[in-house]
Amino acid sequence: MNRSFYSDKIENFLLTKAEEVIGEMALKSKFADELNQKSAWREISWVML
Repeated sequence: MNRSFYSDKIENFLLTKAEEVIGEMALKSKFADELNQKSAWREISWVML
């Protein structure tokens, strides 16, 4: 059972735009699509750059 919001090989992850990762995470999340949550994901995505 895969409970992750996003999963991919590291090679693919590094080539994927942050917006695409955040979008997939939002689509797979069972929780409310809160502005605070999206902001936290965006903040983390800046660290990944």
